[in-house]
Amino acid sequence: MKQNYELKNYQKFLGSTAYEENYITNELPWHIEFARIFSIMSNQVSIHPGSDWHASNHCFISPYAEKYMIAIYCSIEMPGVSEVAQFLTYIHQFNQRYSSQIIAVKNNPGNVKDYTVFQDILGIQYMFKDNMLDNLVDFTEYFRAIDTLYNRPLLQGTNQKLEDVYVEPNYTIGQNFSEVQCQLHSYVVKWLLEDSCRQLALLGDFGQGKTLFATYLTYLMIKLKFHRIPILIHHSMICL
Repeated sequence: MKQNYELKNYQKFLGSTAYEENYITNELPWHIEFARIFSIMSNQVSIHPGSDWHASNHCFISPYAEKYMIAIYCSIEMPGVSEVAQFLTYIHQFNQRYSSQIIAVKNNPGNVKDYTVFQDILGIQYMFKDNMLDNLVDFTEYFRAIDTLYNRPLLQGTNQKLEDVYVEPNYTIGQNFSEVQCQLHSYVVKWLLEDSCRQLALLGDFGQGKTLFATYLTYLMIKLKFHRIPILIHHSMICL
């Protein structure tokens, strides 16, 4: 350790899971992180982590548009029925009607989609961090541009598209060219599934198919709804 880093613990009420702000990783407490993400997602609601945060019950109670109220329970893991019941009991001490009641969950190992549970007329919306980040930016126009790029004729006067001329590149590991060659696509997909931060560079001379491969892979990842969104950047778009 080069420095004497301090770790701050934000203990949950009744000794439940702690919120941690780690100065080594610069990870924020979940409720502050949620407030920042939600403020980008919503043009109407402005959550103040200081004045709106009820630390003892780990929830935001925030007024907006003069007469509306929103209540948000922040939890690292999926809360149990009793925790949700305590949250509802607590917020109804201040107001009987809320325009939105939200359970904000940080960890989502099962990749659960956001959903709503209805109690009486008003529902409780469950929101997960990974889904919030996925929906933070609208990629519709970008996806449409990639589809156009992939399906347009490669040359004037011909109807041939990328898929008509595409040939899957192969690769070998090491310098022994007698080894069995494998498809480059399978290697790159395997690399994308890694949790590490290992970098990958595809090098080759002019006209060897680097751009075609990148375009093909980008289009395929979008069509198959890969868990990562590929961003295709042509070097001609970069000004040096």
